[in-house]
Amino acid sequence: MGNPRVVAQKQQGSGWAHALQTISVLPDEILMVMVLELCESGSLSSALRNGTFTPQPGRLSPLTARRMLVRTATEVCRGMLHLHNANVIHGDLKPSNVLLSHSSKDRRGFVAKVADFGLSKLLNDNAKHVLSDQFGTVAYSSPEAINGNHSKASDVWAFGVMLWELITLERPYSKLSVPQIMAGMMLNTLHLEWPRHLWPGLCAIGERCVAPDPAARPSFAQLEEELVVLEEAMREESRRRILLERAAASTTASTTASTTASTSSKAVAAADCRAQEVTAAAAPCSPFGAAVAPQTADFMTDAGASIAEAQP
Repeated sequence: MGNPRVVAQKQQGSGWAHALQTISVLPDEILMVMVLELCESGSLSSALRNGTFTPQPGRLSPLTARRMLVRTATEVCRGMLHLHNANVIHGDLKPSNVLLSHSSKDRRGFVAKVADFGLSKLLNDNAKHVLSDQFGTVAYSSPEAINGNHSKASDVWAFGVMLWELITLERPYSKLSVPQIMAGMMLNTLHLEWPRHLWPGLCAIGERCVAPDPAARPSFAQLEEELVVLEEAMREESRRRILLERAAASTTASTTASTTASTSSKAVAAADCRAQEVTAAAAPCSPFGAAVAPQTADFMTDAGASIAEAQP
């Protein structure tokens, strides 16, 4: 860091002039620049590997972890819906192309943003698909996209594969080579195995996204609504559990207080009994067998009066 009193000198070769010279831009030329939001929290892929959505005892409950995952998937869905409304096909949707922007207002600490539009394609007004030999990462590409036929449904397929990865925390077809994946897609012999026993609701949504028939896949507008409904159900379940925990804690506190009060009352009663026993033992007995309390104060008063009367 150096001496704090020394002002840092401006680096040589910095600024726009140097940047333009580096990419060989000449005067009077048009330069198109894409300015993107800074997403300093990494990618969705790195979040999966780092255990962001993995429950941690005492810190992150399983229900909260699932809510975080569904909320992130919903944000990706909304980003894709924005693209599709503009007739843009992403072409390479996958967790590493979803960036996380830091957010102090969100409980997760980030907001998901769809990024990397290097393979994006623009649909004409009336077009349903685009023909192109370029396709994205094979593991996330639909069979028709590998064949060169790209559509909005191709992005939905990629989203479905991404949901599978979010649920299983595994890379799709990680043990297969690229040619094996392509052959399995072309022959329709390669299918994802969905862990329905772990998460039936989200698995059902993901399976519809990777339907062999592109027309049978839901749109991102439908997916957004289904994911929101799914998170709403989890939110209500979370509230119900909190109320039950508070009720149980209140009952436990009341029971403890009642037990403590009862114990204290018994102790006071026992002390009173012991005091009475001591008093009874110290007092003289009457001919009738009943204890007579000592009359010390009155006796002293009577004695004094008798002495005074005896004096002339």
